[in-house]
Amino acid sequence: MSGRQILRQLAWIFGVAVVLFVSLWIGFATQSCRAWRAGEKALAEGDESAAQTCFERSIRSHCPFNTWGQRSAVHLEAMAEGYERNGQTERAISAYESLMTSLAAIDTGWSPSRRARIEQLERKVLSLRRELKKAK
Repeated sequence: MSGRQILRQLAWIFGVAVVLFVSLWIGFATQSCRAWRAGEKALAEGDESAAQTCFERSIRSHCPFNTWGQRSAVHLEAMAEGYERNGQTERAISAYESLMTSLAAIDTGWSPSRRARIEQLERKVLSLRRELKKAK
């Protein structure tokens, strides 16, 4: 094989890899967007449990520049804070844990801010669990 043929084959392999990566990225972005929209719809209909599930799915469909996953994380945190304000501690814990596990599932170790947020959520869940034990 000549050097030119090797370069041609490497170019083909690189091109196929780029096409595959872009296809996967578009697929994950589309899944995340659909899940976010379904969560928004469920939230508007008052089905908070289904909305929580959809927002989790949106976060877990991780890809670069996933704005829908970020929006879903904001919604989940707002839901948890709302439960906490309304005295629904168990539901708040569930929502915080949902957010925490979703973020942990996509954590690659490259984002110190995400890891810090997960640790913050862990502390929040622990304090809510302590509150719940004291109340019982």
